[in-house]
Amino acid sequence: VDLSGAELVTLDGAGSSDPDGTLVSYVWTEAGNTIATGVTPTVSLAVGAHTLTLTVTDDGGATASDQVVITVMAGSVTLTVLGTGTGSGTVTSSPAGISCTITDGVASGDCAQPYQQGTQVTLTATPSTVGVHQFQSWSGAGIDCPGTGPCTVTMDANQTVTAEFIEFHSLTVQGAGTGDGTVAGGGGIDCSISGGQTQGNCSVLFAEGVNVDLTASASPGSTFDGWSGACTGTGACQVTMSQARTVTASFSAATATLTVLIDGIGVVNSQGVTPAINCSYIEGMCSETYPIGTQVTLVATSQNPDFAWESWFGTGSGFTCTTDPTCVVTMDQDRQVRAWFSAPGLISVDPSTASFTMSQGGTPSPSSATITVSNIGDRPVNLSPIQISYSPDVAPWLSATIDKTVIDTLSPGTMTLSVLSNNLDPAVYNASVFVGDFVVTVGQVNVTLTVLPSGPPVLSGIDYALLGINDAQSCDIFPGSPPGSLFLVAFDYADGDGDVASTVDSAITVSYVFRPSGSGGSFDGTPFSSWTGDGFTGSIDTFQCYLFGGASSVDVTITLKDLAGNVSSGITVNIPRPSGANAPPAGGAMASVTPQAGPGRQARPQ
Repeated sequence: VDLSGAELVTLDGAGSSDPDGTLVSYVWTEAGNTIATGVTPTVSLAVGAHTLTLTVTDDGGATASDQVVITVMAGSVTLTVLGTGTGSGTVTSSPAGISCTITDGVASGDCAQPYQQGTQVTLTATPSTVGVHQFQSWSGAGIDCPGTGPCTVTMDANQTVTAEFIEFHSLTVQGAGTGDGTVAGGGGIDCSISGGQTQGNCSVLFAEGVNVDLTASASPGSTFDGWSGACTGTGACQVTMSQARTVTASFSAATATLTVLIDGIGVVNSQGVTPAINCSYIEGMCSETYPIGTQVTLVATSQNPDFAWESWFGTGSGFTCTTDPTCVVTMDQDRQVRAWFSAPGLISVDPSTASFTMSQGGTPSPSSATITVSNIGDRPVNLSPIQISYSPDVAPWLSATIDKTVIDTLSPGTMTLSVLSNNLDPAVYNASVFVGDFVVTVGQVNVTLTVLPSGPPVLSGIDYALLGINDAQSCDIFPGSPPGSLFLVAFDYADGDGDVASTVDSAITVSYVFRPSGSGGSFDGTPFSSWTGDGFTGSIDTFQCYLFGGASSVDVTITLKDLAGNVSSGITVNIPRPSGANAPPAGGAMASVTPQAGPGRQARPQ
């Protein structure tokens, strides 16, 4: 069989002869057409019957002819099936004979079969059912089988057909976190994620070996936290599909921190939000973090009838809360909100004391004095009839009268103090009548006649209160340093000379020892102080900022010097380190600070 599928036949005219000469020409024809010349030529004859005529010519020009009938029978040719691609499947034939298994592109089984020339063979490809496989295409020299349907081959020669199968793997996108965003990629991934839940085209099949690029985009108000599964990190994600893959994209809602500060004896509670804020004046400062856009409702409540609700003060644009005790804060940025509870009303006296001298057989000098009283506080003070009391060491012959018992403190009022005597005791006494300037119980103020021994001030009743942990507003010690923690250290004094001045800052000495020793703590060197009293007796509040370093507590020792230069003995209080208190910067030094108002002070926050 030649390459065209015809049969090669050798013709033989050697049996021809010429009795009187020599044959010089042999011509072979079929149906009048010359197909060969020569004694024994080889010709290609198609399958079927052929009638051939041989005409010979001698050297004299004479001719003779003869015929022969040749029948060419069809021969066999081979059909071979090969495999390619990454997938698996089978190829079968009709007529039967081909039953070829292709695994990962490699053919095995009955993949070659001979057929009679001219046979039409139809091949059918079937993908494997194990996993996800698809038949992709037919190919081969002279093969015209577009698409993925059956392929019919005419067997007029040996034929080779290649079947391509592709394996596919699923790529699945999952979500995590509290935020929103999208994941998109080549091949149809278009997945929306909200609060960890997915929606849209989140699982797509990809061919074996394909590289798929995925991109994560956070929605407004959210941030992309990163990939897990087949990708990690926060950059671009490329997945090679050598098997089924899962990628998780995590988004979180952007957050802002709400810090609540409390000035005065009160509490601030949130409503209907998680995490909740339940902050009291004992903590002084509380912080929680919320997703951007959260509305936090804060309610301020006084915890002492002498500390009335006043107002809110807040940082950040768009803060609108003022005097209503309910404040709604929109967390579109970090915010600091200060709740202000005012202290009771304050009164001022001028002069602050009226001093009298009494000796045997004499009269008080002077016998009377006038004191002007006015209200300097944020809240009105309505004075009931003034009470007079005496300390135990006042001489029994000393008494006092007041000519005006009720003072309207909304406008300045005056009262006259007169001292009378009963000359029963030969000793000499110095007495002082004074009006206290801090009303502990609103509606009542005491006028007291007191005789004290002379000498240096005597300190007692020292105590402390935490006003703010790491208070950046009050204790921003110096540029670059962490803020310190603000404390109120309060103590009482008594001075027989009556010359403790109301401007006590320079008269107070504060020393400290951090425990354990050498633990690196420090505090501001010039604490701000508030004075309540008349020079003879009263109380002093000092406001101090501490950086605790590694210390668990600090011993704070206070001394007080009066105008005569007399220095009191020291009085000490131990202050434990608050949880979360800052340490000082390496090599840092402390600077002075003017803190905000706390219990017992009357001031406005900055």
